[in-house]
Amino acid sequence: VLEVGCGTGALSRILATEMPDRQLLFTDFSAGMLAMCRQRLSDLPKPEHQAWQIMDGENIAAQDEYALIASSLTLQWFNNPTQALQRACRVLQKGGKLFYSYVGEESFTEWRTICDRFKIPCTANPMPDTHRLNYEIRNFFSTIETWGDTVRIKYPQVKDFFYSLKKTGSGTQLNKRSLPVKQMRELIKKWDNELLGEELEMTYNIQYILAEK
Repeated sequence: VLEVGCGTGALSRILATEMPDRQLLFTDFSAGMLAMCRQRLSDLPKPEHQAWQIMDGENIAAQDEYALIASSLTLQWFNNPTQALQRACRVLQKGGKLFYSYVGEESFTEWRTICDRFKIPCTANPMPDTHRLNYEIRNFFSTIETWGDTVRIKYPQVKDFFYSLKKTGSGTQLNKRSLPVKQMRELIKKWDNELLGEELEMTYNIQYILAEK
């Protein structure tokens, strides 16, 4: 079993718990994230079945074939999600399965709306177009099941939302756009004023792909 972009180990722990007898390879582009993942799994039995490796999840380099490739909320950061899924399919065993989740294009509607109202550029990263992605990968797998879910997360203040993006690495700009500090402060102040002391509720559109080779 291969996990792409293990991050802090949330999905990794589920995989290790549910499949303790499987050979599990946890990968991430960041050595620091691999260390955090390893620490999170340190109390689980059978560490001999677990391995960690620095890997670019968009360009899986593997000599083995996998029964399962899983990834939680990483696909949206790839330059070409379609090619990434095609490469993942190539290293799946016949009958092997792929399970990916990603942040869809209908996320961050509140952010886009407030920027439009105040005529301030919205620097949210472009998320994968779900319909286009599903169409482009239809010939890679023998079966594909896709579905979506809407999650709304509350933040005490607007600055807490932006801090959460930075903390998780989600604030990394794919389109090389960022607001000057003065303009960002203006956006946060105006947005907080609009909320009238209420918490900020942000919409996340989570998409899932379950496919078999």
